[in-house]
Amino acid sequence: MLAAALTIGLSYNYYMPRRAVQAQQNAWAAFADINATPGGAYTYDALPETLLRARAESKIYPWVVLQGIQDALARADTGALVVLVAEAKILRDNNSLPGLAGENNGVRVAVFDLAIARAEEALEGGNARSFVNPTPDGRSFELTLSDSIDTTYIVRFGLFSESAPLACAAFEELVDSGSMVGRIVGRSGAFGLNMKLLVPDDSVIGVATETSWGFYHLPGSLSFNQKPGEAHLGDSGSLEFTIKDAFHLDGRTTVFAQMTGGIDDEAMAGLQYGGPSGTDTLPALVVTKAEFVN
Repeated sequence: MLAAALTIGLSYNYYMPRRAVQAQQNAWAAFADINATPGGAYTYDALPETLLRARAESKIYPWVVLQGIQDALARADTGALVVLVAEAKILRDNNSLPGLAGENNGVRVAVFDLAIARAEEALEGGNARSFVNPTPDGRSFELTLSDSIDTTYIVRFGLFSESAPLACAAFEELVDSGSMVGRIVGRSGAFGLNMKLLVPDDSVIGVATETSWGFYHLPGSLSFNQKPGEAHLGDSGSLEFTIKDAFHLDGRTTVFAQMTGGIDDEAMAGLQYGGPSGTDTLPALVVTKAEFVN
């Protein structure tokens, strides 16, 4: 979410004065440098230095705090959470990142309120976020993503057929009809890969969100994309393969499948976005095969 938001800002380069564009690029570079800190930037021991570096670039400070909370939740680092919650409350009270919100059980919540609530629940011993989706209970399938040279990813998934029957049925129809093959694979913000039709087809749709399941947009999850302009619907017909935690989509689109094999941690890291100040190494991929294996 953090990288995606910075990228959105950078998409307006054509309209922004050159100096403002450069400032955005410098902010991204500083954020990327912090995230690349050897040993991790968000551990309890590393936080003082991380926050000091972030304060020197005010544009990224709120994002660093949010990223830190997300990282500390994943590692169950209570010491870091205590520090970061205090910083988050100051930013919230100063109306930092106005208008930016996530969703919790279908309710729109300001992003700092949402992050603070999750962190405080974790500190109280609750399960603010398990960071583990359950083992898929439905059919297994494989997607083959290939470029025009020699890069091929064969990714195996399992369906959450009990929890997301509508989305699973819609996906099965796409596979059975052959609509998955030939889809182009490109960036979806900084957190995912979008699998969409080369030529848009209004007759190919996805499915509206199923809200009763409660699974998360974690790395390796698969969901239908939101329809532009209608965030509560996931009926664009495009699919989103999450490669970085995208908690801002939880409750907005239905996770109907989870990766079970085919790409290791190193390969997943290689798919991640390096930011506009770096070189994007993602090859031009196409879905060349989609089939159920049981």
